[in-house]
Amino acid sequence: MNGELQAAASTVEQVARLAALVESRDDAIILCGPDGCVTSWNAGAERLFGYSAQEAICSSLALLLGDGSDVESSGMAQRIRKDGTVITVERHSLPLTNGAGDVIGEASVFRDAFAKSALEASLVRLAAIVESSNDAIVGRDVDGKAVVWNRAAERLYGYTAEEAIGMPLAVLNTEDDTARSEEGWASLRRGELTRVDDFRRRHKDGHTLEVELDAFPVKNATGEIDVFASVSRDISDRKAAAVRVARLAAVMDNATDAIVMRD
Repeated sequence: MNGELQAAASTVEQVARLAALVESRDDAIILCGPDGCVTSWNAGAERLFGYSAQEAICSSLALLLGDGSDVESSGMAQRIRKDGTVITVERHSLPLTNGAGDVIGEASVFRDAFAKSALEASLVRLAAIVESSNDAIVGRDVDGKAVVWNRAAERLYGYTAEEAIGMPLAVLNTEDDTARSEEGWASLRRGELTRVDDFRRRHKDGHTLEVELDAFPVKNATGEIDVFASVSRDISDRKAAAVRVARLAAVMDNATDAIVMRD
């Protein structure tokens, strides 16, 4: 008897976990019985098709078909939202069976094909922007290892992308700025933006360069921080020029002879 109760409890727990997973997905997940009527309609389905779960449960999926005909169980298809707009969706379906192998319904997963295409296009554009930027753009994971390394980062720090990806970014720290680097890392973990106007970094060949750095956390689709991005630019020449100007100004201030400048 105890074994049966434990098995039943385990089944209930598995069903609860499955229900939570279905409800939390961004995709539209719809379950239908053998008669084609909806038995489960998650929040993703509400957002995609406009019908609430209360409206959809016990209805036929034919309400999403304009001409009453269906298409193949998987692939691209057109569906009609509650407001009458036609959308193109990516559909994947599979039969639901019981313990005896009998088909007792169907599970379908729908995704807005246009939104997916738009997202992919945006990612392609973003990747092109990152790669063509004159600023060094570096992404690091929560363990402090490089996951993004554009061409400008290759030029600035001397490491190729192949060398840098997976490399602990602590190798760029100098002894002078290790403490500041750790402070900035802690701020990023707290979700704060970090800006350093004068940051000393170590090049692959060992020489030190001065950079201006902006860093910020990047959140994933669930709102969790999983990548930290930084944008760096070399200010060594600017700093050197400022030093030269300051020296020239000092010379002019201390000169005993009259110094006249003309254009």
